[in-house]
Amino acid sequence: EKNYKVPIISAYYDSEHISSYLTNYCTKFTSPWAKLYRTSIISKFHITFNENICHGEDTIFLYDYILHAGAIETKTSCGYFYACDIEGSLSKKPKGLTQYIEIINMLNGRIHDMEIKYNWDGQRASIILTEYFLSRYIRQLLKGDKFYKEKVNDLQILLKMSYIRQVMRDNHYIVKGRKRIIFDWLAVHGFYRLAIFILYIYAQMGMII
Repeated sequence: EKNYKVPIISAYYDSEHISSYLTNYCTKFTSPWAKLYRTSIISKFHITFNENICHGEDTIFLYDYILHAGAIETKTSCGYFYACDIEGSLSKKPKGLTQYIEIINMLNGRIHDMEIKYNWDGQRASIILTEYFLSRYIRQLLKGDKFYKEKVNDLQILLKMSYIRQVMRDNHYIVKGRKRIIFDWLAVHGFYRLAIFILYIYAQMGMII
């Protein structure tokens, strides 16, 4: 119903300047479509989509490619149109806690590798991408039919991850509403049962977080 354009600037990034590309687009334009790849690079380094996950595999594929790319060029031309809301899309299907943890670890691992290779600060990217998957899982907890104790246990497991704690403590890169701020504070300070109870109250009132 609405059209959105992804703002891209025509530019050429050689290996010494790929860090600039990462700063500008690392979290904004990670889908595999609307791009041209060198087949020789994909074949040589065996870059494939991870079939064991159903979300985040596009971004992981792109980061794996960037780690072996000698240069990247961007164009302003709109040569591709994508339907964003597709019924039955894998990205819209609920995922279990184990898969969320796997995706977050894999993405942050790639970010760490790109930081080393391209002398790039990936903290912002790490927080934004981790928050994307964390917020999706929180909404699953809010609406899901898991038992109360299971939700508490899931939250405890999540808070063992340094990436999750970093996001919940962040007040610089992510804009949070009051309900989310309360939830994050409770979780970070170990009030897991109360945090989940708050989600239950929000759900009963038809609120989102």
